[in-house]
Amino acid sequence: MSPLLVNQKVLNENYKETCQNMYDSLTRQNYKSYIFIPYNFGYHWILLILSVETGNLIVFDSMRNPKSAIQHILDPLNRVWKKFMKNNKGRGQWRPELNVNMDYPCARQQQGTGWCGYYVCDYLHIMTPCGKATDEDTRVRPNRSLVYFHNCTNAHDVNSFFF
Repeated sequence: MSPLLVNQKVLNENYKETCQNMYDSLTRQNYKSYIFIPYNFGYHWILLILSVETGNLIVFDSMRNPKSAIQHILDPLNRVWKKFMKNNKGRGQWRPELNVNMDYPCARQQQGTGWCGYYVCDYLHIMTPCGKATDEDTRVRPNRSLVYFHNCTNAHDVNSFFF
């Protein structure tokens, strides 16, 4: 899902339209195993990964915020998920609500840094077909080229996760 269409600001200003955009995106990508949702709220980036087949939602948050800090996106996602399940019967046995995993191991950002966007890009990079894991030294000392997509020979594959 595009972070331009799904973020806290847009959600607060146009809740209904944002939910429709999420539903449309989920419907367009329903054949995929995973949908990546880079999400910005309060000057912080996280990555949500929705498993379409199982209804699991994995939260990659480098600051380890509590679930209550992202409830404002979880509620509309669950609303959209229910509508999606209702309109796509027969595809599989889905949970009535998304199963949210906030404890998935991911890199932790140092207090006082603004590297959350870097970490989201790194998670995306690692999980896309062209991605390679970066070592911990590289993660904790980001350099001037924070986004590694330029090293990816199939960078166009990354866009398919957003749109």
